[in-house]
Amino acid sequence: MLNYAKSLTAICCVFVMVLTTLAPTTIAQRAGRTAAPSATLFDNGSLATGATSRSGVAAPAGTQWSELQSDVGNTTESNTTLGVGCQMIGTTTLNRCADNFVVPLGQTWTVDGIVLFTYQTNFAGTTSPVVGVNFQIWNGVPGAVGSTVVFGNTTTNRLASSTNASLFRTGNTTVPIAGTPGTTRIIWQVNGTVSPAQLLTSGTYWLDFQIDAGASGTFTPSNTVVGARTQAGWDARQFVSTTGLWATLFDTGNPATAPDVAQDFPFKITGNVTTAAGVSVSGRVLSSAGGRGLTGAVVRLTDQNGVTRSVTTGRLGSFAFADVEPGQTYVVSVVSRRFNFAPRVIQVADNVTDLEFAPE
Repeated sequence: MLNYAKSLTAICCVFVMVLTTLAPTTIAQRAGRTAAPSATLFDNGSLATGATSRSGVAAPAGTQWSELQSDVGNTTESNTTLGVGCQMIGTTTLNRCADNFVVPLGQTWTVDGIVLFTYQTNFAGTTSPVVGVNFQIWNGVPGAVGSTVVFGNTTTNRLASSTNASLFRTGNTTVPIAGTPGTTRIIWQVNGTVSPAQLLTSGTYWLDFQIDAGASGTFTPSNTVVGARTQAGWDARQFVSTTGLWATLFDTGNPATAPDVAQDFPFKITGNVTTAAGVSVSGRVLSSAGGRGLTGAVVRLTDQNGVTRSVTTGRLGSFAFADVEPGQTYVVSVVSRRFNFAPRVIQVADNVTDLEFAPE
């Protein structure tokens, strides 16, 4: 919770107004405040755990380990899954993996690239074994009723390049028993092209992907966060071609008695973001419910960072704030010498024209 909102906890009733988000075409038409050059729009997590393993072994010069983790303070249980099959091998093994991402309110993304990570055990070449990647972007959970694909397919090879990520995937070297980190699993970065670039308006999406590295296949490592086997909100999924089913991905742990924990995949989305143009927030302050407008009251609009703007009501009690950034939550409060008014919390997606305050 942001600091500016802490003072509201003592208020017994806070009216929350959640405004309907803009339709995609409307956002696209209104977009235009800022458009950054192509960059990383979203990064779903890290693989690197450091240049020294938990057991104290240094990684080869210029590289880091991606070491499976145990929870802080737990000396008996660790993760055990080095990688997951998201691979294409000929026409018989057609596994896929998926994870989600969110485009924030008030933003429109123009997506031009996807970055994934994979390894092939015992591959010793100096150039990547990856020869292909395909992916789809869904507007819901892959395979769920009502979910549809908004970009891509399962056949088009969208590989742009694949480079050494300077990481080695290895098991936990101290928990539950001591071990030695290995260098047989070089992690490769896989760069895919979204062409034509895909426009995404605010909402939750899923990236579903498959990597081709020939007959030997590859495995996709899950996120590694130092000192934790999992994180709140992790919910990656895997499709196994032999069963034809999607399922939530879990690490079953080492030893087998360890609890299963949810996993997530590291991936990045590149492109540019456009922030919707400023909107307005307006309304009236009344001297009583349904009564006359109150002149001279001070209305304050406070954003998520604690920045406050103030205006004074006019003859009819009216007020207006221009150029308000959409996609944020704001606190609107009224100060008057004669009356007390309860503050309101509003989530602004478009123009707000009907705020009305009456004394408590």
